[in-house]
Amino acid sequence: MDIRLLNKRITIESVPLPDIHSAFHWFAKAKYFTTLDLNQAYHQIPLAQSSKPLTAFCTDWNPYQYTCVSVGLATGAQVLTILLDQLFQDLKIDYAYCYLDYVATYSKSFEAHLEQIPLVLDRLRQPLLTVKPEKVVFDTQEIDVLRYLGSPAGVGIDA
Repeated sequence: MDIRLLNKRITIESVPLPDIHSAFHWFAKAKYFTTLDLNQAYHQIPLAQSSKPLTAFCTDWNPYQYTCVSVGLATGAQVLTILLDQLFQDLKIDYAYCYLDYVATYSKSFEAHLEQIPLVLDRLRQPLLTVKPEKVVFDTQEIDVLRYLGSPAGVGIDA
């Protein structure tokens, strides 16, 4: 579906994305990481009832409308960022980092990591967000965020 005309009419709020450089400052003392990738993240966010008709389109056999945020919708990244910020607001900086559909847990000790992973997963269950099982990486000592590698040894670039 071509939603360029809809995107031209949407009011876009300024919502900053998380800063990757700050994240690596927070990761600096961590020795254990777990990374999660949300499963079709935008499609897990329901649209307001009043917004659904704006996404309507027709095929040869039926009219349809989206019930969730569609990929390409201009406000998708903002809505997802706001949702994850609300979910993890009290865990951010301490041991949870979110960048769009990417969620990382980082810990100084293995014991703390084992306690924190269930807390992060429980937060994702509240709005019924799911993750891609094949992209889950538990208990690693190196993290890859937007082609930057972080580990207890420091930050580098993934070549």
